[in-house]
Amino acid sequence: REALLERIAKSQRVLERGARTVAGHELDPCPLDHPLVGRLRCGEWLAFAGVHDVMHLAQLHQLAARLGAGA
Repeated sequence: REALLERIAKSQRVLERGARTVAGHELDPCPLDHPLVGRLRCGEWLAFAGVHDVMHLAQLHQLAARLGAGA
């Protein structure tokens, strides 16, 4: 659990740095392609990464609830 939380915290720090880097260029195309949706703008990548982390946090909460209920 602690290792997963640290990885999410690290991801959040990377997102913060990325947000500072692309500030003012959110609508510019990003040179990376998402494997499912294709080309995204810089700001869209940041939003996607943030939502991705929130989804993983929800998974952690669900697992904790299941483990707590089974204990």
